[in-house]
Amino acid sequence: MDISKIKHLKSQDILTLVVYSCGAFMIPSFFIAVIFILFGAPLKVNGTEYFGFEAILYSLLVIPLMAVIGILVLWVNLGLGWKIARVILNIFGRL
Repeated sequence: MDISKIKHLKSQDILTLVVYSCGAFMIPSFFIAVIFILFGAPLKVNGTEYFGFEAILYSLLVIPLMAVIGILVLWVNLGLGWKIARVILNIFGRL
């Protein structure tokens, strides 16, 4: 396995990668959710169903919040995993 192309990745690089990849997924998902809500599909938050304009307002709050939380969790996970992998690969002389 040749990791010479990615061995210089820093936390900022990983964050940029995670933001772009999650944004590329969440932005279309948001618009699809709004279209479904406009056609009458309910938005269920904590067991309560919201319809119409109220559902759109909640989706404007909930979907970006989920995206930010997902980005942070994935960034921490990948960042820590990459740091641990760099230490382990240095021990075995592969990096």
